[in-house]
Amino acid sequence: MRKIVLHNNTLVYSDDDLEYHWASIYTGFDENMNFIIALNETFDNYDHYEEIHHIERKGKRYEEIYTYAELDRDNTAILCQVLGTSLLNLSDAVYDEFNDPYPSYTPSAVKSKFKDITEYLVDIGCKFIVKVETAHHG
Repeated sequence: MRKIVLHNNTLVYSDDDLEYHWASIYTGFDENMNFIIALNETFDNYDHYEEIHHIERKGKRYEEIYTYAELDRDNTAILCQVLGTSLLNLSDAVYDEFNDPYPSYTPSAVKSKFKDITEYLVDIGCKFIVKVETAHHG
């Protein structure tokens, strides 16, 4: 998982009551001062076979997939200019631009919101790198 070290802000997230799949989008700056827009998806790999047959596991198994849109300093400046904000307020400006006042997101809606954000970046002329990381736990 990429570490956001400055101005970490959760933009949208899905309902935690959903059983097997959650998603969220967060923004902020990484240690290299690249602006990051991150989609985090978590999949619960709980095995009901183990429960039915009373097989004990020490930990819960789950998988996380992180998809990052990484903007370098020049493209972050473009985004700041279009949103009419400074670097210090960029996470909040992105939140204001893309957050829904009535959040009731499913994981697929969160993924769709991430797509909307990346399409917006393309439309305003921002170039960015997409990186994907996967982590298995348990």
